[in-house]
Amino acid sequence: MAANVNHQTRKSSDLSIAELLEESKVIASAQKIALDAVSGIGFFSAKIEEDPEHWAGKRTIASWCCIAGLKHHLWIDIMIEAELDSTLAAFQSLTASANANPSDASDLLGEIGNFVRGGFKKIMAADGEESLTPGTPKDVPGGNIHTVSHYPCAKLFTHIKADDFRLIVTVLVNKQPPVAKTLGMLRDRDISLESIPTVEGSTLEILAKGVVLSNAWIDKLRARFMRETNARRITVITPPAVTALFHPKF
Repeated sequence: MAANVNHQTRKSSDLSIAELLEESKVIASAQKIALDAVSGIGFFSAKIEEDPEHWAGKRTIASWCCIAGLKHHLWIDIMIEAELDSTLAAFQSLTASANANPSDASDLLGEIGNFVRGGFKKIMAADGEESLTPGTPKDVPGGNIHTVSHYPCAKLFTHIKADDFRLIVTVLVNKQPPVAKTLGMLRDRDISLESIPTVEGSTLEILAKGVVLSNAWIDKLRARFMRETNARRITVITPPAVTALFHPKF
């Protein structure tokens, strides 16, 4: 059940980064951001459900994205989950379309996720917090809420209703400080915090800041610094373990 928060007094853009750093205020901030996101995309009747319906036996879909705040070492996972049929109907209502398919429903949830992520990004930018938004929203299996509810971090499950459209916005906040890794320590899914030129002094980059490393990227870096494999270090963020519950291949 969502906490009773007065959403009329302040918008998410009025919140400060300090409020994201206290667990109790993360929850209040995330609720405001989630409601602003659903309203902002066009569902003006959106409101927090104090006693949400259960979706037992219904087919759900979900979309996941994340954002990292560099100064305060924040990592925020965001998942939007909804019942498929009501999401299809919501897409048709929003776009005045005669028909809708599951990919349209996924796009709608991904767009809401982008709005939520954008709300956090604005808060961070207002306080001079540089942020990274690795990747685009990705479709993920529904039904992860029970699993992630046991993960030890600040978390919130916000149930929102806009007419017949119901969704759950899940937000998990972790502290993920950067780590300087040798080339041999780099792993798939590490996120680079450095821009590395193809050769010293060049303006061309072999690696840009914010890139999610794959094994192919790591091989390129090892080739670039072949003689420094054990000495050269690259600063990265490693996503928290809970991210793999949302999207194992991120």
